Amino acid sequence: MKKVTMIDKPLNTHLVEPHPMFELTAAPSWLSQLHHEARRVLYQQLNYVDQHLTIVMYQPDKDCFIRADDPVKWAQQCPDLISLHMEQRSVIGNDDATLDPMMCQIVFHLCTTAEPNQVITYFAKAEQAITLYRLNRQFLAFPEGEFTPTDAYKLFIDDVNFSVVNQLWDKYTYQVRAMNAVTATAPYQQSIIQWLVSLSHEAKPNIRIIKALLEACDNGQFSLEDDIQRAKIDALASFTPLSQALQQLPKQSNP
Repeated sequence: MKKVTMIDKPLNTHLVEPHPMFELTAAPSWLSQLHHEARRVLYQQLNYVDQHLTIVMYQPDKDCFIRADDPVKWAQQCPDLISLHMEQRSVIGNDDATLDPMMCQIVFHLCTTAEPNQVITYFAKAEQAITLYRLNRQFLAFPEGEFTPTDAYKLFIDDVNFSVVNQLWDKYTYQVRAMNAVTATAPYQQSIIQWLVSLSHEAKPNIRIIKALLEACDNGQFSLEDDIQRAKIDALASFTPLSQALQQLPKQSNP
């Protein structure tokens, strides 16, 4: 009998060619629906092991139902799944004559703490149907509660902004921890301060997130648009096209 030698080799040869992964610059809107306490605990766990989140966009083949596949069950059993969001792939018409009940029109958005290679291995049979994104754990920071207008935080906001702009992180840490020890009269602002304290543990705090939280503390609007994006929006709102400017010039009479 011929002797067979067992050789260790990767079970998924497709891993030799790495699957592309994209960096998210803000959390998906559906992730904010995750309960704030759950996000806090998740952030602490990720921070402890210095890990970030993997976001998976899974678009099953439209004929998967015909093959008796179950994309919902498959998405639900993704390793280390934190959150699952589903949406329609496209607008479904109201005409029953053209509606195909066997055509899959679902797109899945998964948030997981699994490493990208784990996700790729799990979706090996449908690797072309997934898109991977990396989400920095700091983007879990999101204000909670109802905004209460108050001037009590004005000085605090200005001082912390100065520390952040100049990257005085030791001073920043002291400021937010000291403010967190003060009994809050505005739960929304207090939740922001708690997130600022959490972010102070980061080796490289995300300045854009901190500034967005500070603005939310002041006016209740949490937006992660950076300075360049805001400048473009402001310029677009105030810019007058050359053709229109020429038409507005006063007409000169002929001598």
